[in-house]
Amino acid sequence: MSAHTSTEKSGGTASPAAAAAASARVPGKAWLMLFMAFLGFGINFWAWALLTPLGPKNIQTGLGLSNFTEAWVVAIPVVVGSIGRIPIGALTDRYGGRVMFPIVSFVTIIPILVLAFAGEHNLTVLFIAGFFLGISGTTFAVGIPYVNAWFPPAKRGLAVGLFGVGMGGTAISALTTLKFANGFQGLKTPTAAQLQNWASVWTPAPGACSASNRGACVPILDPATGMPKIDPTTGKASPNATAFLHNFIVSPSWKMPFIICAIALAVYGILAWLIMRDAPNRPLPKESLGTRMAWTLKMPITWLGSAMYAIGFGGYVAFSVYLPTYLNKGYGIVPQDAANKLAIFVIIAVIMRPIGGWLSDRFDGARVTAVAFFIAAVCAYIQSTGPGGNLVKAGFNMNDAAVPGVGTAIFLILAAALGITCGAVFALVAQRTEVAKVGSVTGVVGAAGGLGGFIPPLMMGGFYDGKTGASYSIGFLLLGIMATLVFIQSLAMMRRRAPAKAAAA
Repeated sequence: MSAHTSTEKSGGTASPAAAAAASARVPGKAWLMLFMAFLGFGINFWAWALLTPLGPKNIQTGLGLSNFTEAWVVAIPVVVGSIGRIPIGALTDRYGGRVMFPIVSFVTIIPILVLAFAGEHNLTVLFIAGFFLGISGTTFAVGIPYVNAWFPPAKRGLAVGLFGVGMGGTAISALTTLKFANGFQGLKTPTAAQLQNWASVWTPAPGACSASNRGACVPILDPATGMPKIDPTTGKASPNATAFLHNFIVSPSWKMPFIICAIALAVYGILAWLIMRDAPNRPLPKESLGTRMAWTLKMPITWLGSAMYAIGFGGYVAFSVYLPTYLNKGYGIVPQDAANKLAIFVIIAVIMRPIGGWLSDRFDGARVTAVAFFIAAVCAYIQSTGPGGNLVKAGFNMNDAAVPGVGTAIFLILAAALGITCGAVFALVAQRTEVAKVGSVTGVVGAAGGLGGFIPPLMMGGFYDGKTGASYSIGFLLLGIMATLVFIQSLAMMRRRAPAKAAAA
């Protein structure tokens, strides 16, 4: 017996266990490629969410928009980024992530700069540039097949989940956008007393000190005298090019979050082109795009995954877009605090996404999604009784001052449940899809997830009426119903999977 084993080893024939170990081995460059894909996803998602924190105050109040119109402005990038995932996913199957990541990043810079320099007071520009800003949201359909090709099947759930942590780019937007837009603790708009003291050397042009143009209003001060520095050529301290640049950098400005994000995208695009490589064994599709899309749409996992992701990731995107407005209108929380709470929601969902993928590697992905959607449904039903809900009037409020922290706890648990579903769904897709078709399936499933996040903000904005105190509860009730339906679907997938496993055994 031992001789036979020895002969088998010396003969070079690998045992089944050794073959399985070899097939589960992660290539050396895979982790670096995963990091670069995660980085690109995160920066592009940061760009994708730039308009969200600006919605309640800078956009709606500044332009005098209705709740519904404001919801459209912040939701437009979501729908474009969602639908765009279908062709981008198919293109990634053909050309690879090494080409598509830099292209998407560089193209996104254009609408960001348009928004920076022309979008603050122009609704038309906000709509048009916001439309093209949605391109940044398509990077999801680039990264999933890219990462999937680098990792063996046994590790794909975890790898795709770690890549998905990049959706935390929305937290960067939530934490930094308003801070950049509202300025740093540096130069401030001059007080009336300062302007009077400076009148002999510097008089700003009419309108220069408006809230939207404070950078051109504040001169460079002489540290020794506290007076504006004099331009020797004019004898005055009017803002010259140097003063404008100085004030542009340190004073409050709508432009700043967009410019900083554009710089980050440019740097990443260059690094991605220099560092990223496609997996050596990446299968190239031989069929035309139309043929591949036709096959993709015939696959059951495409539609099952789409339904799941429309509720899981769609719910996450919807809250990423509309949570600051909901907290502001429903709870009276000021925009910056609401943005900070959004960041906490995002961070929890982001942390739970790779855990959802890891759990799906250990257990059947359908089982993981079933548990997570059940929890999400319960949370949504409870929150439908919260502030701004019709059910409050009927005496069903479970979320008021008499129950401290219920609303906070519900949103934290909901964030965790939605994060788990995001990781589990694509682990499920990777488990049940051929490698060469993952990009195409990912594009359709990802589009469904983004569209799932596009519709709820519009509904919330349309249903809400601040004058009569009506109803955010409808949106949460619909989320609960949809999560319940997907929970039932997940149970059905578990039952279908079980006979297959038994037959294989």
